[in-house]
Amino acid sequence: MVPPITQTAGKPLIYLPLTLVITISAIKDLFEDLERRKDDTRENHSQTLKLTDKSFVQCQWKDLKVGDIIKVEEGEYIPADIVLLKTSEKKGSCAIETKNLDGETNLKAKTTDKKLMDFFKSEDDVKKSNILFRISIT
Repeated sequence: MVPPITQTAGKPLIYLPLTLVITISAIKDLFEDLERRKDDTRENHSQTLKLTDKSFVQCQWKDLKVGDIIKVEEGEYIPADIVLLKTSEKKGSCAIETKNLDGETNLKAKTTDKKLMDFFKSEDDVKKSNILFRISIT
């Protein structure tokens, strides 16, 4: 656009191709965002077991709050980052696939803390402790 050094006599010829590229990119991003929104809505309406007043009830993932205690069965998806309180294994270990987080399909071994395993010896201990967790989190 500087007349002494331009080949286009100072006319901005780059605007048309630049506008075209930016418009196409914006349209592509719009479709990707709409698809991502559909996926998020579908995920948020998935069901999980949430501990409420000494019993587990079905709820949607979108209704979970920080500090809620959930029960995850074998083969079930986990709705968010969680702290592992207890597993059905005596050593407190389990295998988790994290492909929805990082794209890797291999299983990762996770282990709960020994003190947590001792504190939560049974499912009844988890249910009884719900009041303690609600008090400490709020």
